[in-house]
Amino acid sequence: MTEQKKLNIYQKLLEVRWSVDHLKKNNKGYEYSYVSSSQTISALRQKMNEEGLLLVPQVNSYEVRENIIEKEYKGNIKKTKWYFTILNMSFTWVNVEYPTEVLICPWTGQGLDTGEKGVGKALTYAEKYFLLKFFNIPTDKDDPDAHQEPSNQEQQFERCPNCGGELYLREVKKAGKNQGKKFVACSNYPKCDYSCWDIDKHKKGGK
Repeated sequence: MTEQKKLNIYQKLLEVRWSVDHLKKNNKGYEYSYVSSSQTISALRQKMNEEGLLLVPQVNSYEVRENIIEKEYKGNIKKTKWYFTILNMSFTWVNVEYPTEVLICPWTGQGLDTGEKGVGKALTYAEKYFLLKFFNIPTDKDDPDAHQEPSNQEQQFERCPNCGGELYLREVKKAGKNQGKKFVACSNYPKCDYSCWDIDKHKKGGK
């Protein structure tokens, strides 16, 4: 009986890559859909188990930035403290059959929260995008961010006051009293949920 040839860690990772053709965006954001963390892990986990691969995350260092954000709501000013967490990480692939055979990949994770969940959000965000990018998994037939950043709006607005991301003009599509009304929102949604009806306030050179 011929003994089955053992695969090295790179061959096993390639088998995992072949197992997922693409992921469909089934989760809804402001005006776009996105792939969730659980959806990404579920698509890969069975094949990772079959190939005997472990993925071990490690936080090497971290930074937490605090920022007080003021928002006007029904004539009142509401102050909220946001915590922006940055994790310098590494993800290590381990071949269970030969535990000394590993592949270490440096990575960065970011999380934004008003409470103590910044680290957890950063870990979840980092794991999802590490897996998507490591295995070159497309999330639909187009670039996943192409429709979120209209080219005619480039450099039109100031940076997001919450996280420093880009702000873009949006329009309410949902039926209701605000349907058709325009506002600005952060391009980093759902990581950052900043939005504002006062469009002129965020224009470059605006008051």
